[in-house]
Amino acid sequence: MLKVKYSKSAEKTIEGITDFVEQLNTKGAGERWKERFNRKIHKYAQPISYALCRHLDFALKKYSCVSIENWVIIFKVKNDVFCVYGIIHSSLLK
Repeated sequence: MLKVKYSKSAEKTIEGITDFVEQLNTKGAGERWKERFNRKIHKYAQPISYALCRHLDFALKKYSCVSIENWVIIFKVKNDVFCVYGIIHSSLLK
């Protein structure tokens, strides 16, 4: 398994979602969502070659993408590190 590193933008997105979930649900729901989401991202942190993202803007910058629930994770694998550069809701990508 590779080490996972988040960009400031990706961290900010996760924190925003966590806060949103927390406001809509019971206390601690946001943190539980965040833990589950991070575990799902870590499952992809494997030393394999990923295809480029099918979204042209990201592919041109040599990013790969995976989908987790309704979220698209934009990343690169560099020097044995799974670098998450962005997290975007799938409804925003056309």
